[in-house]
Amino acid sequence: FTINLANNSIAPVATQNIATAANGATLTVTEASTPSSRQWYYATVSGGPYTNLIAGATGTTYVPNFATAGTYYVVCVSTFACGTITSNQVQINVVDAPANDLCASATTLTVNAGSIPGNMTGSTFTAPFTKKDVWYTFTASCTGSHTITVAGFSGDIDVELFSGACPASTTTIASAATTAVPEILTANLTSGITYRVRVLAFNAAAEVSTFTIGVDSNNGLTLTNAGSPAAGNVLTNTTAVLFGFEVTPTACTTSYNLSNITITKTGTTTTADLSNVIIYYDADGNGIVNGGESAVSGAGITLANTMNFTLAGQTGLSGVRKYLLVANVSSGATPGRTFTATLTSGNITATTSPSGAVTGTATGNLQTIIAPEVAFSVVSATTVEDGIEYFLQVVSSHTGSHTANIFVSGGSATNGSQYTFVPVTATFAASTTFTTTVTINDNFTCDGNTNAIFGLNANVNCQIGANNALQLTITDDEQ
Repeated sequence: FTINLANNSIAPVATQNIATAANGATLTVTEASTPSSRQWYYATVSGGPYTNLIAGATGTTYVPNFATAGTYYVVCVSTFACGTITSNQVQINVVDAPANDLCASATTLTVNAGSIPGNMTGSTFTAPFTKKDVWYTFTASCTGSHTITVAGFSGDIDVELFSGACPASTTTIASAATTAVPEILTANLTSGITYRVRVLAFNAAAEVSTFTIGVDSNNGLTLTNAGSPAAGNVLTNTTAVLFGFEVTPTACTTSYNLSNITITKTGTTTTADLSNVIIYYDADGNGIVNGGESAVSGAGITLANTMNFTLAGQTGLSGVRKYLLVANVSSGATPGRTFTATLTSGNITATTSPSGAVTGTATGNLQTIIAPEVAFSVVSATTVEDGIEYFLQVVSSHTGSHTANIFVSGGSATNGSQYTFVPVTATFAASTTFTTTVTINDNFTCDGNTNAIFGLNANVNCQIGANNALQLTITDDEQ
């Protein structure tokens, strides 16, 4: 039998994708015995004929490098005493390098102009980097957060960000190196500064992938409940702030417009309790309606679980703005009923420049309706039986149209004898203090000390406090 020792093969056999005039992975020929000569060839058609001699390629290794884009099929022909042997072929795909293959030729991105297409195929790398890459550049449009998004790719693409001129080192100011699609990099940048973006192929699949890339400043509004009153009480027969919210533009938002909001309400209040619901711009930011505010929602609307307000004059805005939800609390509102408001980002209609979204939620604190509290200023007092007047005083927590009745509820003294008192209704329209008189009569009788007890009851829209009774001791001056 005959043993044929004349054979050869080249490796690695995987298809290579390289740029014009760029080196590919080294090919190595393995031969069963030492040939008398060898020569590397290529064809432009799979299977040959392999008639294109590669000048100078006569060693056991060959580094693919072609000056013209195209598809090449490389073989090694080894010559033995018994004849020539042609190896297996390896496919080399050669493409022109992308126009932005080098940092110095970076493609310009425009902030907030949308994404543009990109391609890793044919890319190379230069020191100090070790992964194939393409480059982009942009100038930050504002001082604030910017987001670079690379999407629609195959394999694993990473993103690196540099400031200023093309980098001489691998030190970045920010990077995104996950295995996710899209790859998103967010960083706080400075207005007017030029930045360089390196998009690199982390694996072989990414080296031939297309993608899209864009850079956006983070624009929009943040919604919070800053300025909303703390959990507390609202008085009957008043105009009360029930809820507040704050709108804050991002650093890169130059202006914004607010046109409509929808506030949802929970709690037990009804239209019998609250009416004439209005949105105010809180110009002085103090959370109360004190003259520094202006209504921006037109005429007041009826209380409902969902309340929609069309805003007027809220265009071309800048900076932080606070708003208040204000309503009239009826004089007949039921104490103990509650109100809580919520405004979500999805219920505020806004436009920003540059375009952005509203984020956040403003939830108010629980507000509970209460009536003003009325009580005696003291619970006990002493006077002398000598024909003088005692000044009986009742105080209210607030001024208003509420009233309370003062009456004699008991005691050992006799009204009309030891003292004289006519029941009266206390009013607080102009003051929180109401004063009436008790006339102390001297009956010229040694009958000992006596007392009169006075009581309070709510007449209109108020509640009686802890000091709901006053005992007045009348000292007998004949003892």
